[in-house]
Amino acid sequence: MPGGSGGYNFHFGFNLMDSGHDYIKLEDYAGSGLKYYLDMYGPTSKGQSWAEDPSNASALGNKTTTMVVQHPKSIKGETNYPGVHFVDDPGKPTSKLLLAKGTKVEIIRKGQSWMKVRITAGTHAGKSGWIMNKYYTDS
Repeated sequence: MPGGSGGYNFHFGFNLMDSGHDYIKLEDYAGSGLKYYLDMYGPTSKGQSWAEDPSNASALGNKTTTMVVQHPKSIKGETNYPGVHFVDDPGKPTSKLLLAKGTKVEIIRKGQSWMKVRITAGTHAGKSGWIMNKYYTDS
C-alpha cells in the first residue's frame, strides 16, 4: 500500500468451515512463497482471531484495511420455525409480529445471537427487524 508502514500488501483468507466460534481458513498473502495454506482460529473474545495471531503481528499497520466479503446467495434464507418473534430491538425483545415458518428473509447484519433481516416476500415484504439466529436457515 503506498505510504503504508510494513504489513501485507495483499492477504486473502477464505473461511472453509467453522464449528461454533472456531474456523479454518484457506489463506495466502503476497510474498508468502506458498500457493495457499490452511490455518485455524478461534473467537476474538479469547484472543484467537487472525489479527491476534502472533505470526500476523507485523501484518497490521495504521493503514491496514480489513473487510469481509460474503456471497449474495449466502444471505438469503427463511425462518425455520412457526411463530418466530420479529422485533425492533433485540435488547428489548418485545414482539408485535410473529413470522410464519418459511418466511423469506435476507440478512442485513448478523450478531452472536440475533440477526437483522429484511422480509423479502409476502404480506410483510420490505419490513426490517431482528430474529434469533437459530430460527434462520439458508435457502
